[in-house]
Amino acid sequence: MKRALSPLAQRLRELRQQASTTAGRPLKQKDVAAALSVSTTIVCLWETAAAVPTDERINDYANLLATVRADNFKLPSKNELTRDEQQRQEELASELRSLRDDLEIQSASTAASTPKQLSRWHYPGEEPVRIVCGALQNPPQEANPAHVNHVKLLAYADLDALDELKTHLRNRNQGPTLRSSLRRRLPTLTCKHTWCC
Repeated sequence: MKRALSPLAQRLRELRQQASTTAGRPLKQKDVAAALSVSTTIVCLWETAAAVPTDERINDYANLLATVRADNFKLPSKNELTRDEQQRQEELASELRSLRDDLEIQSASTAASTPKQLSRWHYPGEEPVRIVCGALQNPPQEANPAHVNHVKLLAYADLDALDELKTHLRNRNQGPTLRSSLRRRLPTLTCKHTWCC
């Protein structure tokens, strides 16, 4: 099923296509990405309503699209803009910020009216959730306290996964207390909800 485009996404695409007409050659998503120093994927996400640009990116976008010239697609500095281009940039930035703000208000009201779906990531109530990261069976030499470059955390399993899991669970749950711990041996699990990395 195709995602419905937000007014912001539609307007960003429309502005890029209008700029193509003005420049006399296609202004592609990759051109916008290069000018704004972002990936083409990000520009695509903005134009398909899968992501929303920040204030800084909206200003850059308006700056670029207010000054498209046939010779190049580059992001000019403020002092390179003519008076008309400055006015156009301010109008575009204001319009895009307004569309973005409307989208955020709409998203917030939709989220508030939609009940959360329970999933394996959701733990109702106030019961604690424990995330345990165990020790590696064969840790690197640097995990040995006698090693010159000793780093205690190298003795444990994937700490990035521990951090990501903790963040994900915290975002999905408001009530329970999340605790993470590093263990050489897994403890007796007294917590009803336990995740191991």
